[in-house]
Amino acid sequence: MFAKDASEKAGGKVIAMAKVGEKLTVHENDVNQSTVLIELNTYDEALNAYHYVDNQEALLALDYVADRDIRIFEGIFLKAYK
Repeated sequence: MFAKDASEKAGGKVIAMAKVGEKLTVHENDVNQSTVLIELNTYDEALNAYHYVDNQEALLALDYVADRDIRIFEGIFLKAYK
C-alpha cells in the first residue's frame, strides 16, 4: 500500500487493484503478483509521480520484500477507436 498511497498523494487515482490470493489468474510467465492500475492526467505526470520523493521512499521500504514490475505508459480511450 505504500506506493499506492504515495501515487495518490502525487495526484494519481487508483482505477483497479488485484491482490495475490484474490481473483487473480496468471496465464503467462508465471509471475503471480499484485497489480495496481493508477491513472494520472498525463504521461509526464505519471513519470513525475514515479520520481516523487514519497514514492521513492516507499519503493526503498519494499526493496527486499517485493519484486516490482513498474510500467508507465500513455493510455488511449477505446471509445476513440469505435
